[in-house]
Amino acid sequence: PIYGGGYNEGFFAKISAPKPVGTATYVSAASSQPGAVAAGSIVSAYGADLANGTGSALTLPLPKTLAGTSVNIVDSSGVTTAAPLFYVSPLQVNFQIPSAVAVGSASITIASGDGTTSAGTPTIAVVAPGLFVANLTGLIAANVITVGAGGTQVLGSTSQVVNGVTVPLPVNLGPPAQQVFLVLYATGIAGRSSLANVSVSIGGLSLAAAYAGPQGDAGLDQVNVQIPASLAGIGDTTISIVVDGKVSNTAHLTIL
Repeated sequence: PIYGGGYNEGFFAKISAPKPVGTATYVSAASSQPGAVAAGSIVSAYGADLANGTGSALTLPLPKTLAGTSVNIVDSSGVTTAAPLFYVSPLQVNFQIPSAVAVGSASITIASGDGTTSAGTPTIAVVAPGLFVANLTGLIAANVITVGAGGTQVLGSTSQVVNGVTVPLPVNLGPPAQQVFLVLYATGIAGRSSLANVSVSIGGLSLAAAYAGPQGDAGLDQVNVQIPASLAGIGDTTISIVVDGKVSNTAHLTIL
């Protein structure tokens, strides 16, 4: 009745009801298999209304926010960490779990730009190996290094694109004096205990890994293995990796 004079004054406030928290499913971005995901690995989250639009990371280090969406991880020690983001869309978010996140049960919350949140409680493990594949049939995504008798190296691949479709490119082991190595791309193996505890199964044959560790990009790992001459002519066959007793998804390749 006094301020401004002459009339009673006040204000109106419109308070929106809080939006319900949605659910999100978290899996290895390589294997897409349910189960634990590893600290330091690349993870895919699936749900609804995870972002208001679509965005991809274009710089390193990876951003913590894309198209208004962010991901926060509360680990088993109660520490909250913002996750680096690769890609966001309304139905899928790809991000890296930082290596420092403690193992055990975690709470991961995805917040979109409009305030919508989605949460899940995955288990964080030391290792959770997943192999990247090149198509929906599980064709392995790998490079082939052929070393000739004179030491000359030729780089190849396990896949090729024919009429817009990704299909197998057979690996030719060649003469006995020639060595052929596979370079596999994976995630969830950087925390492995030792190289001796990493093996590659091709056609049911267990092979020692020549290298297993970070590839260089955020969350991407690499496993190198030599294909023995005894597998020549096996044709289309299975491939998987075992890290500290944990078995990856199974992919396939063709060997001549």
